[in-house]
Amino acid sequence: NCSADVQDYLIAERMSEIDESFFAILRNQIDTLSQMEGNGTLISLLNLQAKLMTTTEAGRLLEKRQMAIHALNMDAKKQGSLTPALLLKHILTNQDDEPLVSSIALSGQGAMNYEFFTLLTTEIEKQEKAGDSAASKRLAGLRDRLLEMQKELQEATQQVLQEAQS
Repeated sequence: NCSADVQDYLIAERMSEIDESFFAILRNQIDTLSQMEGNGTLISLLNLQAKLMTTTEAGRLLEKRQMAIHALNMDAKKQGSLTPALLLKHILTNQDDEPLVSSIALSGQGAMNYEFFTLLTTEIEKQEKAGDSAASKRLAGLRDRLLEMQKELQEATQQVLQEAQS
C-alpha cells in the first residue's frame, strides 16, 4: 500500500502503459484475490481499479463499454428478451466504437438473425433515400463486419461439434 501521492505519481508516470491489457491483468488479480479470505490487498486493488477507471483514457473507455453492455441487458430484461430490433438499436447507438459493437453483437448473438439483418438493411436503405451516402456506406460496412463475425462464430461452433463427435 502506498500513499495517494505516490500512487498518483506512478499513475502519471506510467499512463501510457495503462491499457486494456493492464485492466485485464488487474481484473485477473482481483478475481484471484477475491477467492482468498481476509485479504487486505483486495481492497487496495479494487480502489486502484476504481481510480484508474475514471482517471485513464483506457479506464473511461472500458467503463463506457461496460455501461453500454449493462444498458443492453437492462433493456432486454425490461422487454422480456433481447429482440433483433433492440440489438440493432444498441449497435446503432454505439456504431462509432467497433470493439463495443463487437461486444454487443457477441452478447446478443441469439438476436443477430435474419430479422436483425433485414432491419439493418432497411436502415441502410433509409439513409440512402435521405441522401446520406456516408452513413449508408458506414452501415453497410458494419453489416459486412457483423455478417463476417456471425459466419466465424458459426464455423467455430461447427468445428467444436465435429471435434466432439470424433
